[in-house]
Order: sequence, then structure tokens, then C-alpha cells
Amino acid sequence: MPDQTIKEHFDTIATALDAATTRAAGYSKTIQTCMNQNKRLKSAYKRTRTEKAQLEAENQTLRAQNDRLTEIIVKNANILKKVQEEMNDLNVRLAGPIFRLSIRDKLRDKLSELDEQYRTSQSVKHFESMYGPRRISVLYQGIARELEGTTSKHDHTDLQTCQY
Repeated sequence: MPDQTIKEHFDTIATALDAATTRAAGYSKTIQTCMNQNKRLKSAYKRTRTEKAQLEAENQTLRAQNDRLTEIIVKNANILKKVQEEMNDLNVRLAGPIFRLSIRDKLRDKLSELDEQYRTSQSVKHFESMYGPRRISVLYQGIARELEGTTSKHDHTDLQTCQY
């Protein structure tokens, strides 16, 4: 092989080697960028998993509180209903209409006081902040309607008793 051909051959090899080195450097930079991005994604994934676990724990706590508040509301609704039933029973059993009216008024005042304490309690405020006052209001109105239905019947009886 002549010297000129060998020199051209080495020049061609050197040029190809330079091009390969340049490409390899580019690949290395791309690989490094991908590795850095992979680290960031792993870190973000770990944070997301931690946040998810915290939110699930908080969700469980809130569900337990919600269940407890619902129990309290139902229990208080039943108490109001029982007190009204007892008031109606006392109205029927007591002798004079004036005495019945004063007892009923006292019990109504006590019911109003208990109702106000209940409405201003922390558990009700928490429940209202989660679900809004509408849900409690609907429950209360239903109970109030039941109570009004029973008292209006007895109020009419009281008026009849007073007329005789």
C-alpha cells in the first residue's frame, strides 16, 4: 500500500473516531439528563405516596368523626322526640289546664335552651363546616314538624278544656 493511501485511511479512521466521540459525548449528556430526571421523578413519587398515605389516614379520621356526629344528631333528635312525647303524656295526665300550660311552657323553654346549646356545640359546628347547615336544618325541621303536629293536637284539647 502506498503511503498516501495509508494516510488517507488513517485520516478517515480519525474523522470517524472524532464523530463517534462527539456522538458518545452527546449520548452521555442525554443519559445524565435522563438519570437526573429519573431521580426527580422517584423523589416526587415518594412524596406523592407519603401524601396519599397521610390523606387516607385523615380521610379515615374524618369518616369516624362523621359517623360519631351522625350518631349524636340522631341521638339528640330522639331525645327531643322523647321529651315531646313525655310532655304530651304529662299534658294528658295532669289535672288542670293552667297547670298543664305552665309545665308545657317550662318544658318548651328547656327544650329551646337545650336546642340552643346543641346548635352552638363544637360537634355541630364541625359537622356544619363539613356538610353545611342545610343537612342539620333538614333533620331539625323534620323533628320540629313532628313535634308541632303532636302539640297542636293537645293545644286544641287545652282550648276545649278551658271553654268548659
